[in-house]
Amino acid sequence: MSSGMSIVVTVLDDRLGLAELLPALAAQHLPAQEIVIVDAGSTDGTAELIDYWRERGLPLRLMHVPGAGISAGRNRGIVAAANDRIAVTDAGCRPVPGWLAALAHGLERCDFVAGTYTVDHATPFEHAVAVTLYPDVAELSGRLSPATRAWLSLFGRRFRIDRATGRSMAFRRSCWEHAGGFPENVGWGEDVAFSAAVVYVDAYSTLAPDAIVAWRGRRTWRENAQMYWRYAAGEAMLGVQPRAVARGLAWAFAVVLGLCTGRRGRLTLCAGAATYASLPIVRAHRTGLAARHWWRILAVVAMKDLAMLGGTVAGVRQRRRGAEPEPPPAVQPERRRPVAA
Repeated sequence: MSSGMSIVVTVLDDRLGLAELLPALAAQHLPAQEIVIVDAGSTDGTAELIDYWRERGLPLRLMHVPGAGISAGRNRGIVAAANDRIAVTDAGCRPVPGWLAALAHGLERCDFVAGTYTVDHATPFEHAVAVTLYPDVAELSGRLSPATRAWLSLFGRRFRIDRATGRSMAFRRSCWEHAGGFPENVGWGEDVAFSAAVVYVDAYSTLAPDAIVAWRGRRTWRENAQMYWRYAAGEAMLGVQPRAVARGLAWAFAVVLGLCTGRRGRLTLCAGAATYASLPIVRAHRTGLAARHWWRILAVVAMKDLAMLGGTVAGVRQRRRGAEPEPPPAVQPERRRPVAA
């Protein structure tokens, strides 16, 4: 097995997303030995775009796997990859030039490396979503106030190895095998489920703050609500329901405070909401979101939490109807620690 790096990407009719990704991969300080593109049946000119970049020296391999979901595509691409060290990202992402080098450096001593990402924003709504719902690379510096540390511990929104996303991660083949591969019976949240499985099998893991990709999230209220609904439903189908109970209890308590208590209860509710919005507001101020748009922060939080509650309920119902998750047949999970390099 070669000591180089393979990159695996799955696509379906996302020529525009690949047009963002491939130039960024061509600009990497550490070139990939191969880039495996698994196409699930695109008809939008994806193959022609890949030919264009292959002719310009990018080491692209195109695999046709019609009908494959994102997990199945990743798993097939990983099986076909020529290298033991494999990085994963998505069409629509723009890795910084040092992205692959940072992941490779992490794999020198670990079996799994979680990368990071930044969220582009072109509108006030997208800006509010970015500061409210996603982690902030700037908060990985370690020079955080006690209040910020407490907020992140209580509410999340920080980069974690067991919540790594398919936008930016890398691993050794043995780690992928021991963790059971990417689960193929769900279409959303499969990357976080895989990274949680990596932690479960006690793989040597690390976070690489410099392995950054830029990514633009969903652009409307509806698209964001659908995304979080699907994430929650996918995790519930896999039996993973992070903070679902706490989220439901918090909203039930908020309704009781708002409707069934007096002035003191409503003041308590307002104080809780202000605490919940405090760090996003700090981020908004730091990144230039005008104060007149800060009302969107609490609205975005409500949208996300309620969508995830609905998705969790839908996923639990589907799981109880018999859609029990099973690992891909080729890679069964095994609870033992891989040998680190």
